[in-house]
Amino acid sequence: PYANILYHDTVYKSESKEEIRTYWFNNQLLKIENYQNGKLCGQEITYTPNGEILRIIAEDENGKRKILLDKLPLIIEIEETE
Repeated sequence: PYANILYHDTVYKSESKEEIRTYWFNNQLLKIENYQNGKLCGQEITYTPNGEILRIIAEDENGKRKILLDKLPLIIEIEETE
């Protein structure tokens, strides 16, 4: 039902103040984020349009955010020639 639209679903658990946000584009999963008390925490997983995991960010034992996996493509500028 959602074509060419970016949207997200949010699941909120009031007893623990946890929130899980799931982002979609053209009915394909793009990203899942976890929040605790309004603060990004836990894992953040980003997907390619074909469903492969593109990036995983998670907290270490000290609460610092670390990139565990990063397959983001490099952007290369190409000059056009006539």
